Amino acid sequence: MNHLRPPYDDPTRRQLNTNNDHTLFPQPHPYHYALPSPPATPATNGPAFPQPTVGGLEIPISRYGAHSPRSAYLQPHPYSHTPTPPLTPVRPPAQPLASHAQSAPPHGLPHLGPATAAHHPASESAVPRIRVNPSDPLARRLTPEELTRDNALKKFQENRVHPDDRFWHAVVPESVRARLSKHELARQEEIFEIIAKEQMYISDLDTWLTAYRDPLRTEGLLPSHVIEPFIKDVFMNIEQIKGYHEVMLKALFATQRRDYPETHSIMDDLFDTISNEGFQHAYVEYISNIDNAIARHKRELNQNPAYAQFVSPESAMTRDARVRKLDFDSFLQRANKRLGQLEMQLGSVKKKTELDHMDLQSGMLDMVMKMLHRIVMRGQAKGQGQSERIALVAFRESLDVDNLIAGVADLGLGQENRTVKYEGSLIQVDPPSALPLYVTLLDNYLVFTNPVDEDNRRRRIAHKPIPLELLDAELAVDPLPTRVRLTSMLSRKENRQESPQSFRFIIKRNGVKVMELGARSQTNAQKWIDRIQEEAGLRRIEVETNKLVFFKPRDIAHEIDIQGSLVSACVLTHENIPYVVCGTTTGVYMGIKDSTERMSLIRGFSGIKTVLSMPGMQDIIVLYGGTLAHLPVAKLTASRRSTISEEVPIYLSDPADGPVFETCAGEINSQPVLAFTTKHFIRKRLHIYLYNRASRQLDRLCEPIPISDSTTDISIVGSDIFLAGKDCQVIRNPISYIPKVVSWPDFSPTFIDTFGLQARSSTVNRFLTGIETGPDRILLVYDTYGCFVNSSGQPIAPLRPLEWETAPIAASFCDKYVALFSLDTIEIRGGEDGQLLQILDMPDMKLLCSSQSYSSVNALMATSKAENGNMNLLGELAPTVDISSPHLI
Repeated sequence: MNHLRPPYDDPTRRQLNTNNDHTLFPQPHPYHYALPSPPATPATNGPAFPQPTVGGLEIPISRYGAHSPRSAYLQPHPYSHTPTPPLTPVRPPAQPLASHAQSAPPHGLPHLGPATAAHHPASESAVPRIRVNPSDPLARRLTPEELTRDNALKKFQENRVHPDDRFWHAVVPESVRARLSKHELARQEEIFEIIAKEQMYISDLDTWLTAYRDPLRTEGLLPSHVIEPFIKDVFMNIEQIKGYHEVMLKALFATQRRDYPETHSIMDDLFDTISNEGFQHAYVEYISNIDNAIARHKRELNQNPAYAQFVSPESAMTRDARVRKLDFDSFLQRANKRLGQLEMQLGSVKKKTELDHMDLQSGMLDMVMKMLHRIVMRGQAKGQGQSERIALVAFRESLDVDNLIAGVADLGLGQENRTVKYEGSLIQVDPPSALPLYVTLLDNYLVFTNPVDEDNRRRRIAHKPIPLELLDAELAVDPLPTRVRLTSMLSRKENRQESPQSFRFIIKRNGVKVMELGARSQTNAQKWIDRIQEEAGLRRIEVETNKLVFFKPRDIAHEIDIQGSLVSACVLTHENIPYVVCGTTTGVYMGIKDSTERMSLIRGFSGIKTVLSMPGMQDIIVLYGGTLAHLPVAKLTASRRSTISEEVPIYLSDPADGPVFETCAGEINSQPVLAFTTKHFIRKRLHIYLYNRASRQLDRLCEPIPISDSTTDISIVGSDIFLAGKDCQVIRNPISYIPKVVSWPDFSPTFIDTFGLQARSSTVNRFLTGIETGPDRILLVYDTYGCFVNSSGQPIAPLRPLEWETAPIAASFCDKYVALFSLDTIEIRGGEDGQLLQILDMPDMKLLCSSQSYSSVNALMATSKAENGNMNLLGELAPTVDISSPHLI
């Protein structure tokens, strides 16, 4: 039959396969069998039942009967996987019924002697096959005279009976049915149906292989290097599973023939196969991989028209009439559903079995049912993670390319551990929209997308994703506003596919309503709420348990005994001893860092705004009441005094320059630098001083520099001084160059604005600070977003702008992370790319002393509310040990 030929068809491959050249597929077969020497004794006299054929030789069924020793059989090698611990329980002791005890089939696949045939996966001699013949549509009904073991049962096992005769009552005489009880009649029907379904199951698996898998290797529908990986992904280990069921069916047929017309029990036959470790492992692997197989098949179906025609039932029936117009998905799901169906059938047998029957007395029936259930549960549990990752791949591939670059880099979709927890279509009620909305719940974000094309294969981000740390959902109880209700009605009128009936629920970000969504049923709406609350709760627990940054407060017994609140703090090292200096509403306190001694008041001040230390100077610099001064710490340690209240502060600012508003200290090119701003009349100016270690004096670097009146803070980052305010203004290396204020980012003529950064920077956003996260890499932190620039202020092209999830008011570098402080949370991001890692719930946390560079050794000091409600709980923010939990990356 001629098929559509894809552009990558390989005619050379087709020619090689025409010549039966199997060297193109060097994949080793998972089974290793050996053919036996012919039996020494002839077969027993009896009816000529169908014999299995291996390598062209007939293997008598009597070899698998009760007289064959168990040592003559081997278990197959596991299907290219490491063996897993078996689920096999201890088998109950055999019952003293000779006829029943002899009904047990071989344990595992039979050992058939030395191999004589090629072991290619498609080879007919690869496994001992039971050839289940196609059903005969012209078969006539059995007559009462034909209801014997040598006739009716033989035809059934050869699959040559009429479809209406594939029941127990149709193959046994009326006299047999008349002497049995009602329960036993129903039980015999159920047992016979199990065997009949097993026969058709093997037939379907064989049909799937012969009508689809084997021709797939020769039709040239896929590139030569893709065929074997595709077969491994889609057909998996189905031939191994088929081999186990062929052995079980042999045993069931033998039990049928021996016990005809009644079958006493088939539990031994089922137990010997189902308890086999290889059987269990094969099904666990198949069930766990089913979602991947379906996704791989559908992906090829959508992308390859020739493959779509090849797998159509009409095309498959021309290759094998047993397809019976079943689609490919039906065959793919046969092995996935078989054990569950068998468990249900055994449940029906149990209901129709007398209480004194040995199947119930020995517990064998219950044991087989439990084993089937556990195999399915193990497979589904193992496949849960795989299905979540498969859904993530489909979600990632569905996103529009342009939208992917501009809107979802922060979602972490490239991370190996990302998974999709729940997804589905919903209605956007408020704000109303006529566009279909598809919502995806990841393990770190809730994402909203709209379709780009008509077949809904491509989507784009519709709204800002919500991190799970800030996510919540609840049922909507209030009526919609009139405006929203009318707009929603008009939207649904334009989009007639939308049903006007929807059950509303609210999506919240950090406790604030973001939007209102509608589901088709109340059950669906409640399920969305439950899943959102469950995943958000799990995420918060993970973050709380594995914080990347923790707050280490001083012991409660060593708190500052004051009546005010902490406003500033720093760490000062003097004579190799680290001290903590705190500025409060009443004065300056000082104590040894990490010491059990109580902190002491060293001088009283009012109106303190900032306390800081200057590298090399080893004095305390205090900004209070618009005045900048410094206190000589050396006098404290020299005279062993606890206070220098009687000492007059050394003033650093000139009253003629006006009041001091902001100050900072640090090092530029290893030179200690002090900078502060003043406002003289109507213009702010920046003063820069250098500390002379030889003279122990501060020397003015240059004349005061006029700066913007909108400046609210200053900081030293690397070799530059940053001015916070409406715009990002920088004084480039004032020691090496003539101090001059420039604006960053620097959009040079050669800059390619891939992410729309230039348009974003022109909007109303306040600049907070700059953070040097690495060599030649600075993060500019605004109140709503951030961007990476190099040491010249030019945006770094590969790194996109970052949308903050919270509203930061301060920022600092902490180990290898960037910490963004808002009123109630701390947003932790990676220092290299700015990717969101965690959002920590830390209400009332205030940053007192920050670090603006990866090379800085400054301790991050912060304060939080104590029990009395004042901001008196002083502590240090420090990174935790590396967290290995996959949920936090």
